[in-house]
Amino acid sequence: MNKTEIIFKNISEIIGTKDKGLLVLVDKAEEYLLSITCERYDMQLFDLYFTKGKMSERMLPAVLWNIISSDQSNAFELLILDVVDGQYMTVLNNVETLDQYAIRATDGVLLAYMARLPINIDTNLWERQRVPYNPNGNGVALPVNVISTPMLKEALERAIRDEDYKLASNLSEELKRRTDITDDSNK
Repeated sequence: MNKTEIIFKNISEIIGTKDKGLLVLVDKAEEYLLSITCERYDMQLFDLYFTKGKMSERMLPAVLWNIISSDQSNAFELLILDVVDGQYMTVLNNVETLDQYAIRATDGVLLAYMARLPINIDTNLWERQRVPYNPNGNGVALPVNVISTPMLKEALERAIRDEDYKLASNLSEELKRRTDITDDSNK
């Protein structure tokens, strides 16, 4: 598998929602970005880590990382492999033993940032999911396949209410695709 290294850039709230945010990761040249949706809880964890300084060393991610990394022979990376049902499939990958440990993408990004681990993404996935990065922009494009099903339904209702029928059609198609995949896997 070919990999592309990406870097955690920032976290921000999604305007118009009270409990959703985006983790923004960029390539080294800062030309493209990848957005990962997250919950308010995740945003609060990042905020705690950024604002608590030394106290963050006692937070669960830091303590667990100290335990994991006590064996200096292990080298880890966060690896983003795929998107399934609106969620990035992410693993903590031991690059020496090739052991992989599934982890939520948001938890993995926090761990990688805190432990200074590289974040890599399958290059084919990167090519499909990336969008141009504009550091001075006031919005972020988000591929529809990484929006959770409840968020898709909410966005569809909003698009219909706002009479944005093109957007409503795209959102409806993604919901139907997910339903078809679920139906096929239940056969």
